[in-house]
Amino acid sequence: MNVRGLLAVLAMLTILVPSAAVEVASSTPTPANQALLDWNAIGVQTMISPPAGTTLPTFQTEGLIYMSYLQAAVYDAVTAIEGGYQPYKVSLSPPAGATAQGATIGAAYEILGTYFPSHKVPRLDAAYTASVATLPTGAADPGLAFGKEVADDLIAIRSTDGRNGSNAWYSFPPAGPGAWSVPTADNVAARTATPQTPWVAHMTPFLLQSASQFRADPPPSLTSPEYAAGLNEVKAYGGQNADTLRTTAQANVARFWTANTITQYNTLFRSLAATRSVEDTARLLAMGNMVATDSAIACFDSKYAYSFWRPIQAIRAAGTDGNPATTADPNWTPFLAPTPNHPEYPSAHGCVTGSIANLLPDLLGTNRINVAMPGLNPATNAFDPNYTRTFAKVNDMTRDIADARVWAGYHYRESVVQGVNIGRKTEHYAVKHYFLPTG
Repeated sequence: MNVRGLLAVLAMLTILVPSAAVEVASSTPTPANQALLDWNAIGVQTMISPPAGTTLPTFQTEGLIYMSYLQAAVYDAVTAIEGGYQPYKVSLSPPAGATAQGATIGAAYEILGTYFPSHKVPRLDAAYTASVATLPTGAADPGLAFGKEVADDLIAIRSTDGRNGSNAWYSFPPAGPGAWSVPTADNVAARTATPQTPWVAHMTPFLLQSASQFRADPPPSLTSPEYAAGLNEVKAYGGQNADTLRTTAQANVARFWTANTITQYNTLFRSLAATRSVEDTARLLAMGNMVATDSAIACFDSKYAYSFWRPIQAIRAAGTDGNPATTADPNWTPFLAPTPNHPEYPSAHGCVTGSIANLLPDLLGTNRINVAMPGLNPATNAFDPNYTRTFAKVNDMTRDIADARVWAGYHYRESVVQGVNIGRKTEHYAVKHYFLPTG
């Protein structure tokens, strides 16, 4: 079966690579590169679309963690065969005749099948069979078994990393001004009665030395002018009130950045990787997902260290904060309710987007990144790979995410700025210590 046949099978399984991910390329990806793109897309679909009667990671941070398992294993398998870059964790010698294409398929299938066994039949098994049929030697390719071996070693290495660990260490701060708790007034569904994944704050990062390595400074004092300015901005621009200052254009920016981050960023990664060498593509997909994941882990460390209240809590209770420059509005509700059920400070989207924005110059070799980021289309209220916002520079993207989270009513601006700082520090550390060229 050729590449076209494989894509036909994936289409039936609703796990096609989005068209925008390959249309930006000037030529057709090689078969080895196509395997990398296909299995990245299969991984994304695994994170966001559960089979009937099964469940998946509830939150996007969890999905990024699993994407990092996937891309780390594929990276180590591919670079063992192709060379060019130092391995991440697993350093094995490939057997004679093993191809990078086969190793990609074997590693990806093993990772996804291990962590999501309910997906194996029929989804992953069908995708695996179709992929194997594209190999020149089919199931005889030694790369398949080699990729599986690399994946199994990585699974063993990460087996004690704290994934889905205990949340018993976390307890809400005493009730009162500045203290976050759930559910918030706009998010009272049963599943939000407990905090979102505190265990992430204690998970062993993939690249950082510890989750607390880049912990943010404390949020502004409730009585400070900085705090009042941040609260009053989100109150004016981020609410549902008819007298809000938010424009339609600003509302659309806020909606744009509510797309699923796993889909959004991996669509971008595939568009940047489509015609690179196979080792460069494996590196890009691994770097992108692992840097994003570690920035999220670092962010959750800060979130649960401070447990700072969300705008909906702060604005409704502004009369208790001791700041004469704030005024309570007991009916204030964020524009894009419901509020996420984890602490406010710092912004997780600031951390993740900040890490990716700062990674792009390293991936592209220029500070003039000029990337077209796909996102949520306000006309359809759904992710659209062809609906994009273009950013010429890193600061353009990080400014956009700061605006978006304020205009959505989720965050104070300083929280997004601090998140972007965590993302930047995470990215700079990662590229200095990992994914380095050989020789």
